[in-house]
Amino acid sequence: MLYIKGRTTRSWLTKYGYILAAKLANRLVERCKGEKGVKLELTYERSQFEGPQDLYHTAKQKRHVGRFMHKLGRWMGESLSGRWLCKMEFQKGGYLHWHIILLGVTYIPHDVLTRLWSHGHAWVSRITKRRLQYVCKYVAKADGVPAFLYLEPMRSVKIIRASPGFWGDVEDPSDELEEEPDELPPNAEIREPPTELKLKGSYISIGQAIDRQQCKTVVRDDHGRFGNVDLDPWQVVEYVRRCGGKIVTAENGWLAVRDFTWDKVWALASAVSQERGRAAAPEAARSRSAASRSDAIHLIHGGNPTRQVIPTWLRDFFLETYGMGV
Repeated sequence: MLYIKGRTTRSWLTKYGYILAAKLANRLVERCKGEKGVKLELTYERSQFEGPQDLYHTAKQKRHVGRFMHKLGRWMGESLSGRWLCKMEFQKGGYLHWHIILLGVTYIPHDVLTRLWSHGHAWVSRITKRRLQYVCKYVAKADGVPAFLYLEPMRSVKIIRASPGFWGDVEDPSDELEEEPDELPPNAEIREPPTELKLKGSYISIGQAIDRQQCKTVVRDDHGRFGNVDLDPWQVVEYVRRCGGKIVTAENGWLAVRDFTWDKVWALASAVSQERGRAAAPEAARSRSAASRSDAIHLIHGGNPTRQVIPTWLRDFFLETYGMGV
């Protein structure tokens, strides 16, 4: 018996962001229950920066939010440690702005906020359940996340940041890019075609990591062996059907498949690798049957939408930065 499951990219910059937003909203409402507090929104005067990318890097390097909270604490005459949470968002055109939840206070004069912030406009309102949920709602409006963000090193972009101690004994919700924890358990035997070589001294960008992870399907068996196929799960399910396999049950996101073998898995993995110009499949794939390979090639060229050779985020980056496509 084999089991298949789609990999999930846990990032605010993918569709999984909706799930992260819902989880954060539930935790934030629970954390703020019975507390008084305010919601702050901080925006920038765009004329002070060369563009959205310059604004993002300047705000990060000069720690705008951290310094603002430090100055606010000094003005209030008390420590704000463990009392605030900040969420990064983007306005139309990719310009950065911030939403902050600050507990233990009911009013801060608007002119004081504007003076302490000093980079643009500041708004303040009392927290309500609806406003807490709104803070968690989205990262970017209709125009989407700016493409340059996907060129940042993996794990370097922090959408949610909280003052140490804000969550108490509750685990801090993570917004870092990672895979499903139950896909590759410790000491599991991993069987998959070799991936591209990572150059020494280079880093994996967020866009690269997302592109690698979100279009993969994990396959495992009852003996703890795992493998990967670079196709969306629905495409692998279609391949299973064409090979005579049958899905018998579903549990915890895994589909149990009968009458489906590793040889057929490697036939598909090999076909995908060769069609996309990747490295050759492992030795096990060479024993595939001609019929299995034919099914795999038909699936790839059968008119179904597959991952583009040039990822959308990379194409958008070149359009935004150089006004040219790739």
